[in-house]
Amino acid sequence: MLDDIDQQLLQSYQRDFPLTENPFQEIGAALGIEEEEVIHRYQRLQEEGFISRIGPLVNHAKVGASTLVAIAAPPDTIETNAEIINSYVEINHNYLREHHYNLWFVVTAKDEARMHTVISEIESRTGCNALVLPMVKSFYIDLGFKLWQ
Repeated sequence: MLDDIDQQLLQSYQRDFPLTENPFQEIGAALGIEEEEVIHRYQRLQEEGFISRIGPLVNHAKVGASTLVAIAAPPDTIETNAEIINSYVEINHNYLREHHYNLWFVVTAKDEARMHTVISEIESRTGCNALVLPMVKSFYIDLGFKLWQ
């Protein structure tokens, strides 16, 4: 069960996360709790699956290379293949879809060469051919969500 503070941590800091030396201290001050409690709550929210990470969204085209990839993993290998994919720091999204190509993920790397190396390694380790879908046009999507009133 999420209390009011948990809800504020999830909703209010999707955007405008403090870019300071002590962001959790600043959040705590705003919410009337200690920095350690903020950190503990975010850790619990991550362990319970409410959040996957705290970090910036970066324009990949300015700092590296990125592409959407899909593989058709046999149903009995989905968990294992998802773990293989997630073992790369270059993977920032990985999700299951009800489709022949059932595992979809985004590879973001320091450059094109590393991006292609990651994709090749994933193909080799999973035994699945990758469908690489490079971005043709970018769209800004505001990823903040209104979770509660």
